[in-house]
Parts: sequence; structure tokens; C-alpha cells
Amino acid sequence: MLTNASGVSRNLGTRNEDILVVDQGGILRLRTTAIATGSHDLINAQIDALLNKTPVISLFPNELYFGRTLEVGQSKTVEFKIENTGAGPLEITGYSAPEGITMEPSTLTIAPGESKTVQFTLTPTQAGTLSGKITLQHGEQSIGPLEIPVLDLTIEAPQLPVISLVQENLSLGEIEVGQEITTTFTITNTGAGPLTITDIQSDIAGIALSETQLTVPPGQSQDITVTFSPPAEGPITGTIDVFSDDPEKASISLTITGSAIFIPADPRTDFDGSRTIDFSDFLLFVSAFGTANTTFDLDGSGTVDFPDFLIFVSNFGKTINS
Repeated sequence: MLTNASGVSRNLGTRNEDILVVDQGGILRLRTTAIATGSHDLINAQIDALLNKTPVISLFPNELYFGRTLEVGQSKTVEFKIENTGAGPLEITGYSAPEGITMEPSTLTIAPGESKTVQFTLTPTQAGTLSGKITLQHGEQSIGPLEIPVLDLTIEAPQLPVISLVQENLSLGEIEVGQEITTTFTITNTGAGPLTITDIQSDIAGIALSETQLTVPPGQSQDITVTFSPPAEGPITGTIDVFSDDPEKASISLTITGSAIFIPADPRTDFDGSRTIDFSDFLLFVSAFGTANTTFDLDGSGTVDFPDFLIFVSNFGKTINS
């Protein structure tokens, strides 16, 4: 069917004509111009498809672009349209693609006059240059291979973190039961990517940590404060375990050593004879403060004063040995 075009080509001095291909049901299957590039091939293919009830397939875009670069382990997804302007269905039974590229759905049927969108996802597994083509598999003899070129892109090695501890062992020394000690250890990231600490745990009862989840930038360190108050006397042994996204060392351990000791109360501070230095002893001490009472003059200076108070406070809460 030919219709007059609205424009005139001045260069050629001729009128353009629109060429329409309409199927037996009156549905427009193709519209092009007489001078369009490749129009004769399109027209012939469309007419053959109408006569033989075969599909005519168009792919949009005509090549896949995942970007210029992508890192190993990262993923990129692009959408792709498959259009059937023919008179017969096309069944895509599978595909072949360069390593790391998947198609979803992997099989589909495109009816006449229908277009469907698929997703191609690239998840590269090794560094280098990725190139090639994706071939859609089908059994339709009337159409040739359906191939989609993949534009070359560079696959870069991942920027990975590397965890290390400045010290492998942490000695707490001797700690008096009921007293508290504070120390630190240092986590360092010597890798090229950020280090994510997902958890820090200890198997030693009484240990508290300033942080258990954090991110350490590449080339930097982070101090973790350890606070410990031993609940009972005896040796202190165990570990602090650091869990991270370091692909080589998912966990790393710091050995903890020390000793918890019990120092009994100075019996001179048990003013009420209860064998525990408590609030009632404090009241008795306060009542004698500033006097020359030898019972409360713990340092023998002749006056119950602040140095005596410090001695009393260091024994507060303790018990007298049996």
C-alpha cells in the first residue's frame, strides 16, 4: 500500500512514499519509506513472514553495554527487548553467553505482534577484558542466528580488605577482684578496600568492649577499648575473636592472659566487727573524722584525716579473711 508522503526530498527532486505492510487481518505490520536503508529487505522479510506464518524478530538495543569497567564479584543488570513483528511465534529455548553473563528468563515464547523484555546480568569472576556475543537459541529455520554483541569492558581485580592485629597477645597483668582495668588493642586494615568488622566476642566473663561493629578504611587502624573486672580470683585465659569480611581471614583471635587476685580488707577498717567493710563502718569513720581517735587514725599521723579516708575507701566493700 502506498501513500503520499508529506515531505519532498529537495536533493533528489522526488517525492517520498510511505510503504505499509498489512496482514490479512488488516493489522499494520511494517511502515517504512521507499528510500529507507534496508527497506527492501525489511519489506520482503515481512511479506514472507505473513505468507508463511513465520516470525520476524528485532532486538533492542543491537548490542549490550555493561559499562566500561566492573569489579570482580560485582553485578550489573541491563534490560533487553525482543520484538516479533511477524505472523508466527518464536520460542527461545536457551542461550549461550560469555562467562559470567546470565539471562532471565532463560526461555520464553514471543507471539506475533508481541515484545518481551529479558534481563542480562553480568557477574564477572576474574579480572581481564570481557568481550564476545550472546546467542539466543531457537529452532526457527526461517530466521538466522539471533546474536547480541557485548561491548568490551575491563574487569578489575576487587579492592579487598586485609585485617591484622597490632598485637597477638594482650596481658592484663594482676587485677584485684572487684577492681576494674582498662586497656586497648588495635585492628589494622592493610588492604585496598574498606574492612567491615561484623562482630567482636570474648569467651572471658566480665570483659566489655567499646565497639563490636565498625568499618576500618584502607590503610587505617582502629583502637578497641577493653574493660575488665574479674568476678573471682584465679588465672585469666581466653581470647577476643574479631569477625570481618576479610576473604582470607573471616575471624582473627587475640590471646588474653592475666591473673585475678583477692586482697582481703585491712582488719583495722572493720570498725563495727561485721567482717565486711560497709556503710556502717563509713558512718563510724565519718563521726571520728578530724579527731585524734587512734582507732580511726589508720596512717598513725595523730589525726583522722584525708589520707586515712583513702585507706578506708581502698578497703570499702571487701571482707576480712576467715
